[in-house]
Amino acid sequence: MVIALALTYLIISISKIPYIHTDAQYYLQSALLWPNGNTTFAASWIGGRDFVVWIYFLAFRVFGPSIDSIVLALAVIRLATIAALTVFCLCLIPEKIWAVVASLALAAGVLGLPLMNIPATDNVGLMLGAVVLALWALAARASFSWPFVLSFSFFAGVAYTVRAESLLLLLVILALYLAKGAVRPRSAWLYGSVALLAGIALPSAMWVTWVPTPKPAVYGSAIGVYRPIADFGSANNGPASAQMGKMLGIDSAQSIPYWSAVSTSYRLLGPRESDRLITSIGLEAISVSWPRMLRSGADDFMALLRTPGVVTMLSQSPDASWVELRKELSELDEYRRASSEQFGNDAVYPTASLLDVRLKAVDWIRHHLSVGQLEISLPGWWLLVSLAVSVAAAIRSRDWLWLAVPLYGLAVVALAALSQGQIYRYIAPALLLNAAWTFVALFAAVRSLAFAQLRTERSSPVG
Repeated sequence: MVIALALTYLIISISKIPYIHTDAQYYLQSALLWPNGNTTFAASWIGGRDFVVWIYFLAFRVFGPSIDSIVLALAVIRLATIAALTVFCLCLIPEKIWAVVASLALAAGVLGLPLMNIPATDNVGLMLGAVVLALWALAARASFSWPFVLSFSFFAGVAYTVRAESLLLLLVILALYLAKGAVRPRSAWLYGSVALLAGIALPSAMWVTWVPTPKPAVYGSAIGVYRPIADFGSANNGPASAQMGKMLGIDSAQSIPYWSAVSTSYRLLGPRESDRLITSIGLEAISVSWPRMLRSGADDFMALLRTPGVVTMLSQSPDASWVELRKELSELDEYRRASSEQFGNDAVYPTASLLDVRLKAVDWIRHHLSVGQLEISLPGWWLLVSLAVSVAAAIRSRDWLWLAVPLYGLAVVALAALSQGQIYRYIAPALLLNAAWTFVALFAAVRSLAFAQLRTERSSPVG
């Protein structure tokens, strides 16, 4: 049964034609350029998320430079996410029939979620988030010992390198454990901190195994101040803003264009100083305009929560979709070539050429076993449903750990609203994790299950 389901999910995944937007194209070309030593601007801009680039590099290394290699990589990411969510449900939902039903429903969501069809960071971040939840559930079944702290913290660290907001899940859970006095300071904090740092350090340690050049300085906090600069950045906000105004040759009252500031400071100062300067400009914008920024962020927070759910069946034929994909990649390649000089002669790979080579097995499945492209976008208000159900579970079981995932989800929405605005894809992974959480919290609310009641013999963690 499990093998049949896995094969079905694999076929559905392989039959999907990936969607590649501007950011995704950057990851693909980096996976092809960095192993040859072409570590230019992209290696600094997305270099902090090189674990994602490594995944797509591995697909190219195993199957060759082909778009079908990415199709297979996306299929594996989907299957890993479904497997983790299945373990999560089987561990925490006592009635196995309902655990299986919940797992099948979540699998449909994973297979239909648009971000899982895009080779960027959101899909990998969701996969790692699901793994973290599965490890937590396994720990609950195995009586919360130090292996839980190690494994949970380690994968939370790896997830942080992919999507920085992933660390919020670990922080919320630890805060709730502290609130109930359940964290042993000497052992748990020590082991957890070491494992977390090991997870964060893993991608950088792996760099030398697949890139022949030293890892350049990477951008960090500058990425998180996009919204403050784009909306409120001005050359008269402070000394850093004034410095950038001189570099760009703009008047003191003019707005600072974010990408012009990044590219100019990168060329003149290098990535490390560019990151510092852009971050300072963002902080100055926040200090000057924080009341307006908070009001705008609050409006976007509510707008994200009001985002409606959408279920779409794509009707375009596979052949037409491939033609459209080639056109999009060609346009992105041309844009990269045109903007290369602006970003210090950033290296460019012709990603449209990936469509010239096809894997026979993948091509056969796509032509003979293809299914309709169903897309599912969860509504933003699901977070409020998750919170309400979790509050009921917490009250019934007197265990406030049930609030962990919905609080994490709301924190992600708040961060996304303040730093990026009304961009749904930044909250989509948190929505699916909350969907999974709602299933188990519902059973906890009905049966008054507390985490302490989920303990079983260590030799049978999912039995």
